[in-house]
Amino acid sequence: MASLRMCSIGDNTVDRYVDHGTWYPGGSAANVAVHARRHGVDAGYIGIVGSDEASALVRDSLERESVDLSRLRSEPGPNAFTDIFLDAKGNRHFGEHSAPESALHLDESDLEYLRGCDWIHTGHSSATESELGTMARIAPVMFDFSHSSLEYAAPLLEHITIAAFSRPELSEAQCRDLLNEVCSHGATTAVVTRGAQSTIAWRGEFASEPAHEIAVVDTLGAGDAFLAAFAVNLMAGGTLALALSAATGYAAKSCTHLGAYGHGVSAPSP
Repeated sequence: MASLRMCSIGDNTVDRYVDHGTWYPGGSAANVAVHARRHGVDAGYIGIVGSDEASALVRDSLERESVDLSRLRSEPGPNAFTDIFLDAKGNRHFGEHSAPESALHLDESDLEYLRGCDWIHTGHSSATESELGTMARIAPVMFDFSHSSLEYAAPLLEHITIAAFSRPELSEAQCRDLLNEVCSHGATTAVVTRGAQSTIAWRGEFASEPAHEIAVVDTLGAGDAFLAAFAVNLMAGGTLALALSAATGYAAKSCTHLGAYGHGVSAPSP
C-alpha cells in the first residue's frame, strides 16, 4: 500500500461529547485521511483550522497520525465544532455545530501538490462543489454524498469516480436502482452503506457485503473509516467484493471506541 498517495480536502471539526466531557478530533475529510494513512497510504489533508484550543487538538492529532499537513491553512478564530450525543446503542446524534468562518479555495500550490495523487477525497460537508471539476482533471475523485439527495448529486457526478451514499432506509432493490441512476450520471463506482444492514456497490457489476456484528460503542466516523478502506483496496487493485469485505470489517472495528479516530482529551473547564 505504501506506493499509494491520496489527499482529503475539506472539513475538520472537534466532536464535543457532551455527556462524556470529552473532545475528539473529527470531520469527514480529516477522518478519511487518517484512516487511509493507517492503511499505509501516503495521505495528505487540505483544510482550514482556527487558532484556539480545539484547532490545536485537530492539528496535533493529524500530525501524530503522520498525515501530511503541508497545505493546511490556519486562520484566526475558533475551529469548527460539533456537539455529539450517543444513545444506548452507540448511535451518534448531532447537536449544536459551527462551520468554518471562511471557505476553502484551491490555489496553484494546492493543485501542484495534488498532482500524482492516486485519488482525492471530499464530500458534501466540505463545501468543495465548485472545485470538483479542477480536482477531477488532476486525479480520480471520491465524493461522500452521505444522505444528500440525488437532485444534489446529479450535476456533480460527471466529476466523480467513486460516489458514496448512506441510505439505511432503503431496501436492497431500491439501493440497486439508486446505484444504476448514479452511474448513469457519470460515476464509474458507487456504493451505498446502510448502517446495520448490508452494503451494496456497483463497479461493472453489483456486489454486497453483510454488516459485521460487533459490540458497538460509538458509530461516529464509521462511514469515513469504511470509505478510506474501500478506496485503498480498490486503488490497490482489489476486486469490488474484496474492497467491500475489507471496508466493512474495518468500519465495524472503528465502532468499538469513542471518537472517529481516537486522540480524545478532557473538555476544557467553562
